[in-house]
Amino acid sequence: SSVETNLQEALSKRNQALFDGSRMRHQINELQTRLTQLQETHENSAVRLSQQTIRQIATMEKIIHVAGLDPEKIKVPHTQKPLGQGGPFIPASSKDLLPAGKLKNSLINLASHLDRLNALKRVMERLPLTAPLDNWSITSRFGKRRDPINKRWSAHYGVDFGGVKRQSIYATAPGTVRTAGWKSKYGRFIEIDHGSGVRTRYGHLHKILVKRGQKVNFRHKIGLLGNSGRSTGPHLHYETVFNGKAIDPMKFLKAGRYVFQEQ
Repeated sequence: SSVETNLQEALSKRNQALFDGSRMRHQINELQTRLTQLQETHENSAVRLSQQTIRQIATMEKIIHVAGLDPEKIKVPHTQKPLGQGGPFIPASSKDLLPAGKLKNSLINLASHLDRLNALKRVMERLPLTAPLDNWSITSRFGKRRDPINKRWSAHYGVDFGGVKRQSIYATAPGTVRTAGWKSKYGRFIEIDHGSGVRTRYGHLHKILVKRGQKVNFRHKIGLLGNSGRSTGPHLHYETVFNGKAIDPMKFLKAGRYVFQEQ
């Protein structure tokens, strides 16, 4: 009788365990189905965001290219120092991969594109895409020209903007003043470093309103148009330089018009 009672209890517990196991397997299947659906939904969202980010990156790279710069060579400013990491490389096996690994890869890919987009945005914010004065006419373009004084052929590494004497001159992008003073044939001269290898130069000024080391914002009034140095009349000699090489400023203005059209 005692043995029979023990067998009945064991059988009852076994049947309960089988029932609980069946119920848990059903719950696991439901959870796996929900996890798969959730993963697919979020993965599709990550893919769409990646595609949108890639299109924005392409637009910004096109604007940078129109400005005469190589997007792959431009220096990207860092907002923070990278955290220290290290250790030996041990390849992960399939057993080490966590659930939703495909979604994780999509998110890693999205994060990479977002990093690139944010870096290009920081570059775009500091590109000189507007003219340095409000009202102007071009009196001499970039490139080969007849020198206005001796009439001999010469290289002109900027653009001359004709205007009214004492007309306001503005910084064409945020940056730091590297030079502010008299510079030989340029007369009263300002150079601004905008980061990413980009600098702008302003020559023949009547008056300088900034000093070396000063931080300036976009459209900060930096000087007055004049006729100092080697000049035949009131105008602004304006240069844009990338990694020490002169770039036609009109390319930057063309890129700026493209930006405003996109907006």
